[in-house]
Amino acid sequence: MLKIGLTMRVVENDTYPEKRDAIANDWPIYLNSVFQDAIIVPILNQPGMVEKIFNEIDLAGVILSNGNDLGESPERDETENLIVAHCIRKNLPIFGVCRGFQVLNVIFNGSLEKSLARLGKDGHVAKNHLTRIINDKFGKLINKNEIEVNSYHNQGVIVEGLSKELNAFAVTNNVVEGFFHPNKPIMAIQWHPERVSPSVIFDKEIILRFFKEGVFWG
Repeated sequence: MLKIGLTMRVVENDTYPEKRDAIANDWPIYLNSVFQDAIIVPILNQPGMVEKIFNEIDLAGVILSNGNDLGESPERDETENLIVAHCIRKNLPIFGVCRGFQVLNVIFNGSLEKSLARLGKDGHVAKNHLTRIINDKFGKLINKNEIEVNSYHNQGVIVEGLSKELNAFAVTNNVVEGFFHPNKPIMAIQWHPERVSPSVIFDKEIILRFFKEGVFWG
């Protein structure tokens, strides 16, 4: 049975001082619909526990989830950095979504644009939009070179800011929407597969293939 780790956002309680680790119900519902036999393991934002979690639980891979801008929650930033380092050492799959996409690019020495709107690149906040599939192996999965995706981000990665170690497979008007590592089991998308999206068929295909095959683009 597949065990998939899922990182959590840090939420400030609005009625009294208290930080909480949280994950939207959308995530376990979505992942169980994709894998059916998967066990979803939420990973608390406790940097000192990362190695112990991986030593005690036989995770098949990790999803770096959405929520919190980089720098907003130091404990989450540190936890996810340690998770990525461990997964790279052990060759475990890492799939990034939205924030997770941005985290991976920064870890691999890419840059993050803090305001796409400032660059005049609108249409990325709570809007669906088209994105071009620029890698043939990804396009052949659905026999298309363009798909419509949802979008909930103002920060993002422009083509010039993508890490030199990563390859884009989806781009919208010079904004990178999807990338992969050429020889490590690492890929990420800027949109949200767990939310209602017109890209549902493509999303399911890449997620299933990624966690079952790893570097399927190799």
